[in-house]
Amino acid sequence: MTASGEHEGVRLRRTKSATRAEEIQKAERMARRSQPDKPCHRPRDSLFSWSSGFDNFKGFVNWGFLLLGIGGIRLLLENFIKYGIRVDPRQWLFFLSGKNDADEEHPSILLICYSTVPVVLSLLIEKGLSMNIITHGPGMVFHVVNLIVMVLMPLVVIHVKETGFSLIGAMYVCMLYAILFLKLWSYVQVNMWCRLSVKSKNTSQGRIRRQSLSYTDLHSTDVKQNGCDSDETRHEIDGGGKALVQYPDNLNLSDLYYYILAPTLCYELNFPRTQRIRKRFLIKRILEVVVGCQVVMSLFQQWMIPSVKNSLIPFSM
Repeated sequence: MTASGEHEGVRLRRTKSATRAEEIQKAERMARRSQPDKPCHRPRDSLFSWSSGFDNFKGFVNWGFLLLGIGGIRLLLENFIKYGIRVDPRQWLFFLSGKNDADEEHPSILLICYSTVPVVLSLLIEKGLSMNIITHGPGMVFHVVNLIVMVLMPLVVIHVKETGFSLIGAMYVCMLYAILFLKLWSYVQVNMWCRLSVKSKNTSQGRIRRQSLSYTDLHSTDVKQNGCDSDETRHEIDGGGKALVQYPDNLNLSDLYYYILAPTLCYELNFPRTQRIRKRFLIKRILEVVVGCQVVMSLFQQWMIPSVKNSLIPFSM
């Protein structure tokens, strides 16, 4: 009875509905706006709390980049004050030519000029194989010997003239010969596939049993065959803009050096090409490569080379 009496004595109140709460907040907001101080604040969670829902941190990112930029400018000024302006494009020509301080020769340029020899030898061997002057077995042996000599040539020359090469000159010469090795390997393999395919077709055609035909049947067969050939040729010309190159018409210097200069390690008889040369695109890419290389070389000369030289100096007592 006592507990029930206490509950009966307590006056229970109903909670305000959401609509009523919104009305109260709206009334408070209207009352604040009516003040002459023109209030601009409103109740919300702090931006530094996770409950605020704020996820746009571009300001912090820009602030970080600003600090990095200021720090980089400070290091740039310190470098200029300590070392001066060390950027000299002529020095890169000496480095890339392989010239050393104690030598007057340019061995890297000589090795680059020699790189045309194995390329031409590969072409001559392929010419001999296509004309049946060289058989398949000895031809493959010649190719293997040519590629092995090409790979070993820069290593032997650098070992013999170890004081005549600069580090960068020797490095990019070895890289060039490694790329040439991969390119010529693909060139030999693709031409071998084409040569074997042509031989297999000729062999299969020679084994076909010839049937006796009358003059009329022979004439109609020739007309149909010529019509099919002309249709195929027309399709090749119309589809690609010009006739596709067939083996062994690809065995020439222009085709080989186009492949050598192309940015690929896989040889094809017919590379995909556009109908015209995009001159603006080509000029932009050339400028990007030239300017980018100059920037990288300048950074090397201005920052990295002085730091490396200073690190080689022993500590003074």
